[in-house]
Amino acid sequence: MFSQMRSFYYSALLLLALFVYSCSKPAADGSVNPQPTNPTTSTPGLPPTAKFAYYKQGQIISTGETFVITGENLPTNSSDYSIKVNGTEVSHVELIDITPVVSGKALTQIRSCVPQNTTSGEVTLKVGSQTINLGEMTIRRYKENEYWKQITDFPGSPKDGSTPATMTLNGKAYIGLGSLLDFSGVRYDDFWEYDPSTNKWTKKANFPGGNRNKMASFSIGGKGYVGMGSPDYGTIDKGFWEYNPSTDKWTKMKDFPGERREVSYYFTIANRGYIGIYTIDSDSGKTINQLWEYNPSNDSWKQKASLPATAPYYPNSAQNLVINSSSYLLVDKKDLWQYDQNQDKWSQLTTITGPSGYDIDYSFVKNNLIYLGFSYFDGTPGIYDTQYALYSYNPATNKLNKEASVFAGAPRTGANAFVIGNQVYVGLGIHSKDIWTSKW
Repeated sequence: MFSQMRSFYYSALLLLALFVYSCSKPAADGSVNPQPTNPTTSTPGLPPTAKFAYYKQGQIISTGETFVITGENLPTNSSDYSIKVNGTEVSHVELIDITPVVSGKALTQIRSCVPQNTTSGEVTLKVGSQTINLGEMTIRRYKENEYWKQITDFPGSPKDGSTPATMTLNGKAYIGLGSLLDFSGVRYDDFWEYDPSTNKWTKKANFPGGNRNKMASFSIGGKGYVGMGSPDYGTIDKGFWEYNPSTDKWTKMKDFPGERREVSYYFTIANRGYIGIYTIDSDSGKTINQLWEYNPSNDSWKQKASLPATAPYYPNSAQNLVINSSSYLLVDKKDLWQYDQNQDKWSQLTTITGPSGYDIDYSFVKNNLIYLGFSYFDGTPGIYDTQYALYSYNPATNKLNKEASVFAGAPRTGANAFVIGNQVYVGLGIHSKDIWTSKW
């Protein structure tokens, strides 16, 4: 999804933000950060104060985008806060940093998200009986169009789309772990369920393998599987776990037998899971073209045919692209390869040529077509096209077509995509918590 050049830009641009975010491991109750043991976060007699941490007056922020408030002498429970944007209550509040009293000051950082259906106006923070006016926020509002409509914002920790575990089980979606930014040192272990019948998110059992991002994830037979990934920047794990949604429990399975890997290509065909074609080390760019098959019936791994080409540095922009008994992989974000499970064979199909200057950001399969979402990156950190360009590829005819469907949400990078039944869902990404579903 991101090239090495783009990764460099993100690292440079957001180094300071990552440092001050410095989020720790999510608490068992689902809050993004655990509270310090017996914290002293207020000075008796001093009133609470608060201000925007990064947002500046006049800056444009989009609905669904996150913002941070920092203050002194504030409560240590997120339920004690009420935040309104131009009179509209935000859907969730997260405590991301709590610092005990030092030199008479107790600092707290709070993260929230610009709510749906709000407009530019004053932002207020209510703590007990006191209301603090934080100033005006200039909001660009994104509304549903003829192709997409918005669902309930994701309530968990922020997810760069390349980093979380994402799977669908029994008509529901599950998203968790991951990080705010692909190359940040901040990882999470929270896990959430989305039920499209109620349009609600439910907090589920945290991943027991610890915080991590860039893991592999897929579903087989009504159960989910999550493994590998990076617990810390520069650290790579081989652990593999099974999630049972009926009991909300995780079970440790056999470790992945291949080399430790950071980023991989993964998919499910029939009752088998596949992981491989992976990056060993993001810093060096070393890749491996091996493919491994997982059989959940006996908890076993078997090596399959290797990709007869140089493995892509970052295959996450094309995951679980499966049609019948074949999976599809983009190499160098343009060369399309097909893996045939029945023959255990790779075949190169075509070269995908998208719009000039655009990069593939997300992908999904619907009605036996492969859809590729392109976002524009001009080399300037933080600058993306005002809309995605969506293309469909038909393996049966070897044709690539530009779709009329224009994504209704805000411009972003690191989007996440999944499909439940015939409904497509696209959203999340860097600093975004909104998710949109297809109307087509």
